[in-house]
Amino acid sequence: QDFPFDIEDDQAQKMIYSVELSYVWQCVLAIPYHLRVVICLIYWNGKSKKEIAQLLHVSDRTIRNRLHEAYKLLREALEDDFFYT
Repeated sequence: QDFPFDIEDDQAQKMIYSVELSYVWQCVLAIPYHLRVVICLIYWNGKSKKEIAQLLHVSDRTIRNRLHEAYKLLREALEDDFFYT
């Protein structure tokens, strides 16, 4: 695992990683529900885009579009709040 800081203490590294994941999860929770569902099913449930399309009764293209929009919003949130403050 790559950490932004080179810390000797393994416990401290785990704490920093935990905080980073918590912040990302907060950003995921802040995006619209229809986009959040796609992110959660892909990254936390290991579903494929095709499986999600079938579950949600939408086209594969719709899932790709939602994923693209979710990435855009998450990127903006992470850049604005995390990297530039």
